[in-house]
Order: sequence, then structure tokens, then C-alpha cells
Amino acid sequence: MSVTPVSGPPSLFPRPSSPGSCLTSHFLLLTLCSVLAASAVAAPPGGLAQGWQEYSPRERYDALQNYRRHETLPAERQQDIERNYQRWREMPEQERSRIRQNYERYRQLAPDQRQRLKRRYQEQKSGSGEQ
Repeated sequence: MSVTPVSGPPSLFPRPSSPGSCLTSHFLLLTLCSVLAASAVAAPPGGLAQGWQEYSPRERYDALQNYRRHETLPAERQQDIERNYQRWREMPEQERSRIRQNYERYRQLAPDQRQRLKRRYQEQKSGSGEQ
């Protein structure tokens, strides 16, 4: 199922200037993509960007499951997802493309590399991984 990208100010996704900042960018990308996946079907099936009939049966099933899961979230979390999705939609296509490419690179990492990246991000976030 294709997802219309969410946008936000480019400053939210700065280009890495050092190896440490690369971790932050990758984690932001991972977080954004997770939000996108959850928010892709935040609207009822009839409200999706693509016509409901254009989806395969599997895509319809997945979309409906995501929508139901979205509906069970607390209202504040639903609003967060919808705000993030709106920011993605407003983001310039070039920035969305860069984020998608980074996410694809992340997905291609071996599980241990992903874990290392997450761990380094958490260390950096907590201040213990600063160099």
C-alpha cells in the first residue's frame, strides 16, 4: 500500500554533520516511518488518498487492521500521529525521498547492526554517548 508522505520543517531532519548526528537522523527517520506506517490508514477506508477499490484484498485487510488499531489509541496519540502525517505531507518531495532512502538503508541493515544503531542513539540521547 502506498503512503502519501508526511512533512515537516526541514530543520526536524537535519543532514548529518558528524557521525553522531547521523545516528540521530537515522533514529528520527525510523521513528517517522513507524508513525507513517501507523498513520497511513488513520483515516477511514473511504478517506484514503488512493481509492479503496484500488487496493488488493491483502492491502484492504492491512489497512482495516491499522485503522482499527488507530481507533483504539488514546485521543492524544491519534492526534500526534495525525499531526506527524500532516507534517510529512507538507514536506518537500526531495526531503521525503531522502528520508525514504535512509529508511530503506536502515531496513537493509542486519539485525545486530540495527540494535547497535538503536543502542548508540539511546546513549547519545541520554548524553552518555557524546564524543
